[in-house]
Amino acid sequence: MPIQTAWKPPSNPKLEQYLNPTKLCNPNHPKIVETAKKLSCCAKNPKEAAINVFYFVRDSIKWYAFPQKLLTAEEVLNCEYGTCYNKATLQIALLRCLNIPARYKHQKIRFELYLRAIPTGKISEFFLSLYPSQVITTFAEVYLNGKWVSASTTFDKQYNPERAKDWDGEKNVSSFKGDEIIEEMGTTAEIYKPDVEEVWKKVEEKKLSKELITMFEEILKLHSDLRRFNLKIEKNLNNLMEKTFKPPKD
Repeated sequence: MPIQTAWKPPSNPKLEQYLNPTKLCNPNHPKIVETAKKLSCCAKNPKEAAINVFYFVRDSIKWYAFPQKLLTAEEVLNCEYGTCYNKATLQIALLRCLNIPARYKHQKIRFELYLRAIPTGKISEFFLSLYPSQVITTFAEVYLNGKWVSASTTFDKQYNPERAKDWDGEKNVSSFKGDEIIEEMGTTAEIYKPDVEEVWKKVEEKKLSKELITMFEEILKLHSDLRRFNLKIEKNLNNLMEKTFKPPKD
């Protein structure tokens, strides 16, 4: 059962499916319950709790371009890196644990938007052999104050400050711009990612060793961390320049 909160879940029976556990998204798992309690201990209402969950998932789990298999919410909690759909699973489990209805939202985008995050050469060629030209990005929608609000935690702030938008619990937040979205693919109470399953079928067909796949994943982690490092250096240098060349006060 969800933990005791200062608020009650909505009484609308149509929302029950967005509070219930699923195979991969179990809000009753002890690790999920423990984390949800920590994130909501000072929250006075569902919106405050949802905002705390949003920032925790967005920035504590780093995004990278590796096609992770579908994970349970508690598995994602133990990950240092995650994909849009697995981060959404954790976010939704934490929200449901806190009596806040949440669901998956799906949008079709061009794969080239992700290709920019992949090293060029053989690695990008390998990715192109696995994916179609259009892919589905998945993130969470939260039911607050009588309406559904998009709350994408796909990119962490350290990796992509522009796309990792802040969220106030009221306005829709998506990681992709309107002209980048090819098609709205609807919402689901349970994770639905046939595209990921298709990718791993192709990987199996190529008969790649586990060692090679692990090495490939580690390369993508390092590549994403290199971007974070460069952005941090840039920010620190700009701050230093501002302080050094700050015009004197009159």
